[in-house]
Amino acid sequence: MKKCVAYCRVSTDSSDQLNSLRNQTGYYLEKFQQEGFVPAKSGMLYRKDGATDILEGIFADEGISGTSTKNREAFKAMIEAAYKKEFDIIYVKNISRFGRSVEDIAKVLKDLKVAGVEVRFEDNNLSNLNGAHEVMINVLTSLAQDESRTKSDAVKFGIRRLQENGGWSTGEPFGYKIVKKYLQKYESEAEVVKLIYQLFLEGNGTGKICRYLNSKHIPTKKGVQWSQNQVVTILKNPLYTGKQITHKKETNDVNRKTFQNIDKEEWIIRPKEELRIINNETFLTVQAEREKRASMLKDGHRNSNTHLFSNILYCGKCGGNLKRKKRHTLPGRDIGYEFTCAINDMYGKSRCDCRNAVTEQVIMEKVQERIQLLREYAIDGMEDLLKIYMMVHFDYDTSPERINELEKQISKLNNRIDKNEELSFDKEIPKDECKRRNKKYRDELNIIQNELDKINNLENMKQQARLQFNEFKNELLNIDINNLTNKQLKLIFNRIIIRTFVWSKKKISKSIEYDFKFLNLPSSELDKLMEGLQSQLGKIRVPIFVDSIGDDDDDEIGIYG
Repeated sequence: MKKCVAYCRVSTDSSDQLNSLRNQTGYYLEKFQQEGFVPAKSGMLYRKDGATDILEGIFADEGISGTSTKNREAFKAMIEAAYKKEFDIIYVKNISRFGRSVEDIAKVLKDLKVAGVEVRFEDNNLSNLNGAHEVMINVLTSLAQDESRTKSDAVKFGIRRLQENGGWSTGEPFGYKIVKKYLQKYESEAEVVKLIYQLFLEGNGTGKICRYLNSKHIPTKKGVQWSQNQVVTILKNPLYTGKQITHKKETNDVNRKTFQNIDKEEWIIRPKEELRIINNETFLTVQAEREKRASMLKDGHRNSNTHLFSNILYCGKCGGNLKRKKRHTLPGRDIGYEFTCAINDMYGKSRCDCRNAVTEQVIMEKVQERIQLLREYAIDGMEDLLKIYMMVHFDYDTSPERINELEKQISKLNNRIDKNEELSFDKEIPKDECKRRNKKYRDELNIIQNELDKINNLENMKQQARLQFNEFKNELLNIDINNLTNKQLKLIFNRIIIRTFVWSKKKISKSIEYDFKFLNLPSSELDKLMEGLQSQLGKIRVPIFVDSIGDDDDDEIGIYG
């Protein structure tokens, strides 16, 4: 007996939804029985808030448009279940309910047809398995898509009229709430906006403002932690001066939900003094200060992408970057800079409970020492390390007998794959069984082909390794330790990791781990090569991977970075 499901969409209104779902479930269960079918065990209701309910024989999406399959999770679950042959027939009231994108629906119906799953459109008595119905289905899908586009144009026209009349059609900006489609000041948030402008003009950066707001548990609009992007958006939005700007972008493809920017000349700009939170003078002063700071950043007066350790130093606890910041200066004395975990500095212990702070001077001295040690090692020991690398990575059986054996295995597996495809096409084995077998064979084939490729390209790979080695060695020998650049450091190090160790309440130490770019190997593998060098060639292993910084008086007890 064939198993069936039905696909439907239900209202977002709770009472209507209950009635709609109950009515549609009753209707389809009765229909299945009349047709001599049984409902499948699979089914679900997907709500717009992401919640799901398990159903039998019914897949339903809550109030979600059929213009795209993107957000219709019940629809996608149904199609996936269909490919697994959990049922034989899908009932749907009409084509527009199934979907309104010609591109999406044509592909889905074709794939279901190949899988042997029928889709029955009740209103037009059409089936995807009936070749004579294909043209009509395409025509009706195109009409549904055009109808969707027409509705979209009508909605855009309505939004445009609303905006021209001073209304607001998107989400609530921080500092405001929407009342009957118009913005109104939200006083508690408006005070936060004023505070952000004040803090910025007092010389605080956006990161420091974020930390302050988060430390005071001041909520964002969505109740998440403050980010620099949120603060920047508030600092540059002219809405806070009572200048409401709308119609800046619009949908250009209702089916793909893509947008296009609108020319500035067509923006709708309305002065609304009742929305003012910031006076014009303050706003303009902030914009000038933002430009000034951006210019300083570009010219290298502040931390930037061209800083010596930029994108090289990392926190051993959370894996995030370390940021350079000014140390708290003593009266009449400049004590320089330090590097500290950017995540901890931004969000506090809630995101990373380890500062991993190290002074710039200490890092510079340690890095210079490591590079000097590497230079000395490059002169008389690094060639031996390359030999070990070659022995470990290029130890292949390249005999003609092995190559012949691999080629025979490849031919045998390809024949098996072709045979399974024929059996599946002739329906002598199920399609799922064909896929299962061929996946196993292809996995084996990939392993064998990979070995054969390595044998055939062995000399090229050795030459490439030698070239990388020479580049690394030459960079080391020619580098000026007293005039290092960020580019040079990135040729030597993948990353430098700072860790903190707590031994007791008053004894805390830090370490610097160096991840060198020797043949692009991770430190763990490079360490093994060094051990191999010691055991096979009798060389003394050089401890070049970790530096201890020593005890620290850091009072953050319990941190392991």
